[in-house]
Amino acid sequence: MAAALLALASRDFDVASRALYTALLEAKLLVAATDLSAEDAEGMELRLTAVPDETGVPRLMAFASERSFALGGQPGGFAVAPATGLFGFALRNGVEQVSIDSGGPVAVTLDRWELEALADGRLPDVPRRELSMSPVDPASVPGMEAALDEIFAPGTVFLLEEKESGDALRLLLGMVAPPPVAVDELADRLRNCLPGGEGLSLLRLTRSETDELRRAGIRALP
Repeated sequence: MAAALLALASRDFDVASRALYTALLEAKLLVAATDLSAEDAEGMELRLTAVPDETGVPRLMAFASERSFALGGQPGGFAVAPATGLFGFALRNGVEQVSIDSGGPVAVTLDRWELEALADGRLPDVPRRELSMSPVDPASVPGMEAALDEIFAPGTVFLLEEKESGDALRLLLGMVAPPPVAVDELADRLRNCLPGGEGLSLLRLTRSETDELRRAGIRALP
């Protein structure tokens, strides 16, 4: 497990990611136990703490060894669980991210699409680096958040980005439903929010495309 994590620092990231997934199918991970009672084997209760990331999304902290657990600064005792069972437990309790070995030499955060596959005992279908689009924080594009709030209902639009040739950036607006205003008007209102040198593409998403984005851990705007 430790070797699989360290390999992520190599240049062949896709191969290393696949090796990590394979190791996780058999691995056991440590998690901080805030409350552990085991009056009998059948009635064991385990309480874990998920901490919010920089965007407020709850994340469960897990560790590959006692050493990395100590380096992660976790207080109190720990519980040991098969990684696949732990991922399923996290998802059932509304936690969609698991960070492994935070504070160690190499750390990795798994998103929902990876956790779902591993919890089912299978390798995720999409290698981590093959995702061609990444989410954009609308607050990083001045005026975009307010414009989107005025036009779209919550959960019906994805704001994405992809690199073009050189350093050019193109924003992609993925719409789950038909836009509530004319396409020309929508494009004009949103282009006014774009800094110089950026492009904007409007994309109507199919149901399968929407599901694929969500499996990849990309969320519609709230």
